[in-house]
Amino acid sequence: MPLAYYHYDVKTQDIIIDGNGVVSYYDVEISSPVTNIVELSTQVDGTYDTFDISSLATGPHVITIESPSGNIYEGAFTKY
Repeated sequence: MPLAYYHYDVKTQDIIIDGNGVVSYYDVEISSPVTNIVELSTQVDGTYDTFDISSLATGPHVITIESPSGNIYEGAFTKY
């Protein structure tokens, strides 16, 4: 199972995906739990990767991470 971390400071707002190299990549979607609209979709390296979420609105978000074999991991975070 990959680990996802929300990294926030004044200059940076990133999601860090630590996949431990189990697979070569993960597909990641971030959506609003209010509207169910996908706000960001990206593919990340299966070992370790980061991506910028500064363009997302503040508030709650759902993150869905899918492996190439179809395993789906879901979590939630609040962007400040």
